[in-house]
Amino acid sequence: MNEDSNIFHILTNLENPFEETERDHRNLSKCETVDKLQTIDNSSLNVSVSAPKNVFDSFLKEKFDIDGISGFMEIYTKLHIGESFSLPVPENITAIFKVSNDPFELAHFLAHYQSTIITTRYSSYLNLHNDSIYRFTLIRADFDWEKHANQFCTGYHYETKQFHFFIRSSIQFDLTVLYQKKAGT
Repeated sequence: MNEDSNIFHILTNLENPFEETERDHRNLSKCETVDKLQTIDNSSLNVSVSAPKNVFDSFLKEKFDIDGISGFMEIYTKLHIGESFSLPVPENITAIFKVSNDPFELAHFLAHYQSTIITTRYSSYLNLHNDSIYRFTLIRADFDWEKHANQFCTGYHYETKQFHFFIRSSIQFDLTVLYQKKAGT
């Protein structure tokens, strides 16, 4: 009985599962202009910033000619369930920029990225968050897309005239978009 009591004590004294995410979100640098987002996107750095939804939407529209986060959500839901819809997006989001030149490492990363269960040193919990935090991860692929596209299978492939995309979602619609500009465009 004592052992059961200890287990119950551990499970009922878990830290707030939102705390780490909220703390990380508060500590992100603010990105208030499309120009700054373009500079980050053109760099070879992996960067996370906090951005107003309207600024990030303008950046996505300008770069990809897709109607911002909602546009990507509509593409994903159409491919996933056959019906296009978009969930509300908070006024500030976490924009994560990454670059990869290794398709195998990236496929492994994506298979485990934003998993449903987060495991910490002492506990595990559902990867859920409140409405005030929204993550949009944008990954530029710096490798031969045609040769390695089949490495990415935990989401959906989509193309426009200028770009190849691989779009996936977490359980709460935190979208991840892998992209590469098509050769000759």
